[in-house]
Amino acid sequence: MPSYKAKILNKVINLEYDTNEEEKFLSAIKALNIKLIEKSKIPNYLNGKISDSELLSLAALELQSEINQMNEKNNESITKAEVQNLQNENIKLKNDNFHINEKLNHAISQKYELENNLSEIDKEIKEIIQMINQFYNE
Repeated sequence: MPSYKAKILNKVINLEYDTNEEEKFLSAIKALNIKLIEKSKIPNYLNGKISDSELLSLAALELQSEINQMNEKNNESITKAEVQNLQNENIKLKNDNFHINEKLNHAISQKYELENNLSEIDKEIKEIIQMINQFYNE
């Protein structure tokens, strides 16, 4: 692992990092230094009433709060996207259900029509049988 000498609060700190995360690492150090510069302008720090470690703690708390807010926003946007996807899927399923019900109603209608036709054919066959029986009985 490569080592980086970071300067934080005018102190050099040796830090190790993964080479594939070098850009994130350097960006994080830069962001931390910016936060610390902002925090170092606090009057209590300038008067020596806040130590470097307290200043680091304040900066860490603020950064963690920002991370939490970003995570909440991400979760909300993911949730909104999930809701939208579920609504779209629900609409599609309702549409599919409607078409299936239409086909079912059409099939039921055809079934009744076929049953009526079969009933008519059955009556006609009985009439023909009756006519044949009368013809041979005469």
